[in-house]
Amino acid sequence: MPTLCRVQIDGGTPQVINPVATVIFQITPTASTAVRILDIQLQTNQFGPTTNIPIIPPGPSSEQVIFLQLGTYSIAPSSSGGLTPLAVPADDTLVGLYTPSTTFRTLSPNMGIGFLPSSGYQWNTGRSFGDDQGFSFDQGIKSPAVWALIMPALFIPPGQRPFSISGFVDFTEDH
Repeated sequence: MPTLCRVQIDGGTPQVINPVATVIFQITPTASTAVRILDIQLQTNQFGPTTNIPIIPPGPSSEQVIFLQLGTYSIAPSSSGGLTPLAVPADDTLVGLYTPSTTFRTLSPNMGIGFLPSSGYQWNTGRSFGDDQGFSFDQGIKSPAVWALIMPALFIPPGQRPFSISGFVDFTEDH
């Protein structure tokens, strides 16, 4: 039976993303574990216009649109750089009884080789990123695949500014 798990991509403290190619998160399942990504929620320290009333000019905004890709690597990024947060069961009664075996590396500038995108997303960083914005993530992952959500260098627009990011990934493990 699948076990619902969650990982905080920022380890509990928002992290700064610079305008360079970045692995937002990378998932590596064990050989005996099938993983299914159910939800990804991201938020930033940026905000959109303070008003949408046509008569009043919009207030200051720090939002920007970035492009993200979800896909697999043929050769995973190096094991250095970024964070290695630990996943926990989403059900509090399983904490201490079940330890997820899937490993994560997040917010790393070290990109892998042979990235094959399966989905692409334009994200307005002034709004949260996730299912509530119409993005769908129901993706199955089986070892030896290494899945990642990346901000590819090719799609970083001129003038993109650093921003702080936090969020989580909900997934199931099935042994």
